[in-house]
Amino acid sequence: MSVNLKTKDKELLYELDKDCRQSLNQLARKLKSKKTVTAYRVKRLENLRVIKGYYTLIDSFLLGYNSYRIYFIFQNLTPEIEKEIIEYFKKEKNVYFVATIEGRFDLVMTKWIKKIEELYLFLNDFIQKYRNYVQFYLVNPYKSILF
Repeated sequence: MSVNLKTKDKELLYELDKDCRQSLNQLARKLKSKKTVTAYRVKRLENLRVIKGYYTLIDSFLLGYNSYRIYFIFQNLTPEIEKEIIEYFKKEKNVYFVATIEGRFDLVMTKWIKKIEELYLFLNDFIQKYRNYVQFYLVNPYKSILF
């Protein structure tokens, strides 16, 4: 089902995407509209399921963390071992994203690190435990990211 959006609806979505914590007064001011009209538009977009929820953006760099995405290619992997590896990452402190993917890599995970030594210790422990299954991995640092 396709939804027809008016220009003001698109402008509203743009403003909410930039900062969903803005008050209705702030949104109305930016849209050059009334607060009641803006509230109606937001409610309408929620009812149409164009807006399904709101989320928090966290700037990990302001908290003193660096963020690293690590890609893995596995070998001789069974579904049970894959599940075990995913659970290993999910239980690990400061891992905030784990996903199996298709294409060049089999799995990607992202971790917040305060000191680079933490990353080396983390990878060393993981490789020691799962060395028979890891064919290749690639560490990709983020310059900046918001979550």
